[in-house]
Amino acid sequence: MYQLRLAREVSRYLEDPKALPRDDSRRIVAAIRELAEDPRPRGSIKLRDAIYGLRVRAYRIIYHVNDEEKAVTVGRVARRREDTYRDTESLF
Repeated sequence: MYQLRLAREVSRYLEDPKALPRDDSRRIVAAIRELAEDPRPRGSIKLRDAIYGLRVRAYRIIYHVNDEEKAVTVGRVARRREDTYRDTESLF
């Protein structure tokens, strides 16, 4: 089991009812929780080194896996656009 860590802006984004439709928010939160059990689920893509992306409907979860510390850090949740994957290394 991995420890989950959320960037402050991710927490705020998920808690803002105006930012996400309720159904999408529930699916994203469920996907993030599942990362604690399997940090590299089917459908995840490796972006760089230990940085991965996971698709949840029209949204992307960008996260870092630290196997030594058994931790998953979610750095960004964003709607899929050109800049979604930009500057991913600076998130962690």
